Amino acid sequence: MEIELVPMKEIDRPFFRQAHHRSYRSVVESMFGWDEAYQDGAADIDFNERNPHIIIHNKEAVGIVGWQETDHLWFGPLFILPECQNRGIGTLVVRKFIEQSCFRKLPLRLQTLRQNIGAKRLYEKLGFHVVSVSDIHWQMEYTPTGIATHV
Repeated sequence: MEIELVPMKEIDRPFFRQAHHRSYRSVVESMFGWDEAYQDGAADIDFNERNPHIIIHNKEAVGIVGWQETDHLWFGPLFILPECQNRGIGTLVVRKFIEQSCFRKLPLRLQTLRQNIGAKRLYEKLGFHVVSVSDIHWQMEYTPTGIATHV
């Protein structure tokens, strides 16, 4: 299976919002209720700050991934459109970032909503461990072999 990550442009903002809302609505709604205007704003912040890329599979936009690099790789958000979930696309995207983490010898960190148990299970299956927990998020890390971390 092949994927391509294409940098997003301003013209892609509506797709980003759509992917955000469709991918996370059920989890967000179960935790906080759903406020469309608030979620539009949250999506816009992620769009502006998270280096978003469209995930292309079989010439089709199937989701979004963002990341940043500092003294570690920060992974997220990851949105896979509901109709494209459970096909291994998310796993493939995460594995690409694990490869980069190992190559750069940097920890790979992320957070996921506490109610998003499926995402947490996927990350644990791929080698992430929980480093902290808040009322809202699991903070998780993948640590390449042979490096020390400081969370």
